[in-house]
Amino acid sequence: MNVDNLLENFEVLAEAPGGIDRLREVILGLAVRGKFSESDVGSWRSSTLGDEVQIIRGITFPSSAKTRTPGKGLVPCLRTANIQDEVDWDDLLYVSDTYIRNDNQHVQVGDLLISMANSRELVGKVALVRKCDVKCTLGGFIAAIRCGTGVEPKYLMTVLRVPSAREKLIDSSTQTTNIANISLGRLRPFVLNLPSLAEQKRIVTKVDKLMALCDQLEQQQKQRDNLAEKFSRSVVSND
Repeated sequence: MNVDNLLENFEVLAEAPGGIDRLREVILGLAVRGKFSESDVGSWRSSTLGDEVQIIRGITFPSSAKTRTPGKGLVPCLRTANIQDEVDWDDLLYVSDTYIRNDNQHVQVGDLLISMANSRELVGKVALVRKCDVKCTLGGFIAAIRCGTGVEPKYLMTVLRVPSAREKLIDSSTQTTNIANISLGRLRPFVLNLPSLAEQKRIVTKVDKLMALCDQLEQQQKQRDNLAEKFSRSVVSND
């Protein structure tokens, strides 16, 4: 699908079963293939994740060390359950700050958190830290990807959320009965095709606008579905 077809048929595509989720995938795919870019994709530079970012694994601690109650000497510790479409700050565990080996293991705004060990369906999932109001760390089953000067974090999140990219990460993971594990050695060679930093930011702006439209259409669909359900109940009601 090209950009013109996408824009001309946006609402029609959204109405199909699973259409909005498919639209989001199409938008991500077009973005990383340069379809929203003002520059020639042939001018983009090829690199690897390991050459462009710092990847920081989370802390390890015994299960008995975690608690849901904050206290002196304890810090919030993000884990795989906190990596949703956005970072979930409402479901926190706390551990002693003595488990933090260095300052890099403190979460920073702009970090991309990636699930390194999870079910096959969820491993490789990423979320951007857009705010960090408390000093916190991350658990051993996730990693923080901290971008260098040549990579816009939102652009990298776009790349890593493309279904084919996640499939590559999943296929490179080691598998146990219920858990897939992505090692740093498998993550660092992940190939990136990067436009200029300014172009990355322009692409992200276009993606954000289209994703906001998807969110709006999704909300409208939910409202229509709720109205239809209420109407159906009122028809069959004896009241």
